[in-house]
Parts: sequence; structure tokens; C-alpha cells
Amino acid sequence: MFQVSPSVKIMVAHDPVSFRYGIDGLSGFVRREMIDDPTNGKLFVFRNTRMTMVRFLYYDGQGFYLCTKRVSKGRFPWWPSKEQTIISAREFQVLLWAGNPINAKFSDDWKKIA
Repeated sequence: MFQVSPSVKIMVAHDPVSFRYGIDGLSGFVRREMIDDPTNGKLFVFRNTRMTMVRFLYYDGQGFYLCTKRVSKGRFPWWPSKEQTIISAREFQVLLWAGNPINAKFSDDWKKIA
């Protein structure tokens, strides 16, 4: 499991992206389509057309992480709407677990660290 600090800004690409792209291709996509700099410390999240894989790109100051999660059964049931281009670290973690953050149940303990 990839841990994300609550202070990291997580940007979501709404349209599907070809997963033939590597780090350079996705960096170019961020520059062209999302009008952002992939080396600014934000985490960028992408999906494939069938909603069976999620890929994210993150620059930590020394180099890029490019991680992929593919569900073995079914699809990812939730993806942010077009109006929601930024998601929280908590929503990102639930998304990676192939869940829906809207329906997720959280204890009140998370408020202490948020």
C-alpha cells in the first residue's frame, strides 16, 4: 500500500488515459491536458477506459514514482466527477481499495489527524 500524506495535493484526470504511456508520456499529458507541472509535488491519478486499472504519478524531489493498481475482479466502482479535480488522501486510499469514498464508513479518529 502506498501511503500518502494528507498534505499532498492529489489531482485526478477525468478522461481515460492510455496505459502504454510511461513516465515521460504521463508527464507530457499532465503538462498538455491538465496544464500543470508534474514535478511540483502533487500526485496525479489516471484511469484506463475499462475502469480496471488506476495509475498514479508522483515526483518526490529526486525522481518519479509510477504505480499501477489493477483489480483482479470487477472494476473500480467510483471515479470523481468532472467538477472534482482534487481529491483528499483519504478518498485516494479508499479508491485504491476499489471502494467508493462516498459510501465509506470512517471512525471519528480520522478527524484527530486531519
